[in-house]
Amino acid sequence: MPHDLTQTPNPLRQPGVDVDDSGRRCDGEPDFVALRGLLDRGGPSIVYQTITHIDTGKVLGAEALSRFPAGFSTRQWFELADAVELGAELEMSAAMTALAAVDAVTRRRLGWEFVGVNLSPQTLRDRRFKALLAGEIGRHVVLEFTDQRQRPDWPTLRADIDRARDLGARIAVSGLTCDPGTQMQRVVELAPDIVKLDAGYTATLVANRDHRGQAEEFLLNCTRSGMFVVGVGVEQPADLDVLRELGVEAAQGYLFGQPRPIDSYTNH
Repeated sequence: MPHDLTQTPNPLRQPGVDVDDSGRRCDGEPDFVALRGLLDRGGPSIVYQTITHIDTGKVLGAEALSRFPAGFSTRQWFELADAVELGAELEMSAAMTALAAVDAVTRRRLGWEFVGVNLSPQTLRDRRFKALLAGEIGRHVVLEFTDQRQRPDWPTLRADIDRARDLGARIAVSGLTCDPGTQMQRVVELAPDIVKLDAGYTATLVANRDHRGQAEEFLLNCTRSGMFVVGVGVEQPADLDVLRELGVEAAQGYLFGQPRPIDSYTNH
């Protein structure tokens, strides 16, 4: 079972992690003590990247992204957290920090309709999820799922997703590549409100016209099912033109701005 949020476990000799006598990992990755300290301080820190409606140019909301101390990648931090059974705690800490910083007054000021937070399916199923986040979740919250770190049994998650929707949350699935077979089946199983195309796949669509016919079929099925489609990794106006032609409704990427702390939005 994951460690309880109110307890500080022994930093030495955690299962599956090679450490020296000081508790520091021997493989050059972030250590357990650093992770525990980060969580105790309410980390990680959060930046926000806006999501913009392609046709109107209106900023609809933003995705909250975790940022960690320099030296190791975000993936390394989350992989360490998973290895020592703190993955759910790290994700929930990030989500709580992100949502607390963008309250109703801030959202009205910025005109944001939603804030997206990233969770793994395993965190959604964690027994602490509702107790910790129920007070923060409403219609303005998008729970964004990706299966990059682990491969969940998506059909079994439907009951958990329904419970999150009962709290008012909307559901997004990210990292899609418009595969009309496996990917579309996953989308059908989860029935998300929002689908987000993989950033690398967006680049492929821009560079290779041969992929666009397959994408059109996938995206048409999504929109017919009432799903809102967001293209991620949009960096050039040409990227936006391709997404518009394919019927993608919104975009996220450096063309509209880099991820920034909430203060850089509210202090302008």
